[in-house]
Amino acid sequence: MKQKRWLAVWLIIVLLGLIVAGSNVYIVDPFFHYHEPNLNQYYYELNNQRSQNDGIIKHFDYDAMLVGTSMCSGFKNTEIDELFECNSIKTTFSGAFYKEINDNIETALRVNPDLKLVIRGLDLSYCMRIDENRTDLGVYPTYLYNKNPLDDVHYLINRDILFGRVYPMIIGSKQGVTPGITSFDEYPGYMEGYSFGINTVVPDGVTVVETSDFSHLTDSDKEIIKKNLEQNVIRTADENPEVDFYYFFPPYSMAYWCQVYNQGEIYSWLEAEKYMAELIVPHHNIHLFSFFGRQDIITDLNNYKDSMHYASWICSLMLKWMKEENGRLTEDNYLEILEQDYRSLTEYDYALLNAQMDYEADYYAAAVVNKELSGADPLNVSEDFKNGIRRYYNLDDGYNYLCFNGQKLSGEGKSTISVYNNNNELLIKKEIEYTDSDFDKHQFVMDLTYYTGDVTIAVDNLDSEYDISEMTLY
Repeated sequence: MKQKRWLAVWLIIVLLGLIVAGSNVYIVDPFFHYHEPNLNQYYYELNNQRSQNDGIIKHFDYDAMLVGTSMCSGFKNTEIDELFECNSIKTTFSGAFYKEINDNIETALRVNPDLKLVIRGLDLSYCMRIDENRTDLGVYPTYLYNKNPLDDVHYLINRDILFGRVYPMIIGSKQGVTPGITSFDEYPGYMEGYSFGINTVVPDGVTVVETSDFSHLTDSDKEIIKKNLEQNVIRTADENPEVDFYYFFPPYSMAYWCQVYNQGEIYSWLEAEKYMAELIVPHHNIHLFSFFGRQDIITDLNNYKDSMHYASWICSLMLKWMKEENGRLTEDNYLEILEQDYRSLTEYDYALLNAQMDYEADYYAAAVVNKELSGADPLNVSEDFKNGIRRYYNLDDGYNYLCFNGQKLSGEGKSTISVYNNNNELLIKKEIEYTDSDFDKHQFVMDLTYYTGDVTIAVDNLDSEYDISEMTLY
């Protein structure tokens, strides 16, 4: 009898523990499965797309959404909101096929009658994958997507969620961690920790394989593409004529097109793009864009972290182009535009990629395109410092980057470049110690995109031992 009583007590304790654990998961709800985040009490880290996006779609306040594969992850929602005058969310799914992306668009349309704008990339590489979800990227959290409340136990009583998220969030709240949430600009960490340029994308250079054995799009290929688009692109737009869908073909780099060329598939890929455009452009609430015509962008590997993924500054440019309807394919122009792309990509001398410079400071590539993005002409400010002049520069004039070269002239040379606001508060600085560099000239870029208004630039400890030159605001 005593053993049975102890067993009953133990079972009650376990049951109470499970109830408490489940209640904590429900209250904190790190995946937003039940309700919107409690931004007054907890800090929510956005870092699990397939577990958090469904909750974002169902419980956040928005009238626009950015969705797609990782080719859409580098877009900044603050730029979307400013350009399109909206309140947007980001719900990208790395490696997602068309069905998964469209399923989530349809969820958003079902739960949010205020949704008026959808921005999405149409990856050519997945145009023939119809009814599939990715099953090779880990266990898919179907319990978060279906309507069966019973399998919510996988969420409520989940050791990883409880100890990996919920309890740290509760502890953080009690220890004074500032409540809030990861910004959509930063989610899902698209730029963090990556480098760019030919030495990263193709460190051994590109190799061109000459072949005459090229494939072409077949009638059966067309049937698959048509079914995919009708099911996962076109039907949704037709059923929601009051919503604008801004869709684009992601501009893969020339290094990627070289791979496609070497595999003998470049003609079939471009024929697929043309066929997709033919099917889409009659649907006028789908604004379809192609940016392959921007040879200056796709040939410069300083804009890419691998052969497919472009940097966030290219995303900024694409948003501007889409807002301006620049590069839009219509029934009147799509044949002409895609024919130009066809010739450019099939006739390009891919070996030319091997001769390009890899910028030492990755963000110099962003500075180069900033004039097109902001309209600001580069402003050389080097003379101001040589003459000891201290003056204001207005970042609102379109300046987003401070670029300069630095060269150590002796073993003790060093410098600190600082940027202050008009209250003389430090915004950002770059310290270059003599131990950090050799005697070669090096390139530096300071990212000013997060700052506005009047600033002053100070170069401290500048003497004959360390030379700062070609300091320019972009």
